[in-house]
Amino acid sequence: KGSLAVYEKAIEIEPNYALATQNKALALIGLGRFKEAQPYLERAQKIEPSDGLKLLLVQLKVELNGPGWKSTYRVETENYEVLTSVSKEFAQETAKHLEAIRRAYDKIFSDIKKPARKYPVWVYEDRSAYHKAGSPPMAGGHYDPRFRKLVFFKYPKKEETFKTLYHEAFHQYLQDYVNYAPQWFNEGLGDYFGAFQYVRQEGEEKMNV
Repeated sequence: KGSLAVYEKAIEIEPNYALATQNKALALIGLGRFKEAQPYLERAQKIEPSDGLKLLLVQLKVELNGPGWKSTYRVETENYEVLTSVSKEFAQETAKHLEAIRRAYDKIFSDIKKPARKYPVWVYEDRSAYHKAGSPPMAGGHYDPRFRKLVFFKYPKKEETFKTLYHEAFHQYLQDYVNYAPQWFNEGLGDYFGAFQYVRQEGEEKMNV
């Protein structure tokens, strides 16, 4: 919150200071004050246009207005809120896999302080819909730490869908443990968990390496 006062003072001195305007928007997003952030982000883009700000504006509008799907299927579990345009059955299956891989995370990070909130997960019907929503151009799924939201899409092959899920969901999980984890650590463990496989034996659900 202290940074907001600094950016506000800088903008008061120089109203067209693009960096201060952009940083105020980012600070507001970090505080979850998305609606307040939008005009500052729009102004920053007007003062000093960039592809990065343009992409962030699309993401912010999606966050404010929702994914815009014709049909939205929602499933809530103990730790997750899954939204998808695919089907209710797919939402349920995704939620089941999320809780299963989370138990695998918990075995390594057993002392993590669990947040009271549920983790938001959005799954688009395909790659095209995912990218139209402002997702990173080269990504096949991503976790956005600014919105604390996991976003990906349903791959043609189920194993690729859930491999991506296990990897990206780890980034979402880790942020509550280490806010700024080194990339080698974050991506390395993401790849490690991405190789896990969901199995059901004698009524028991678990993850195997």
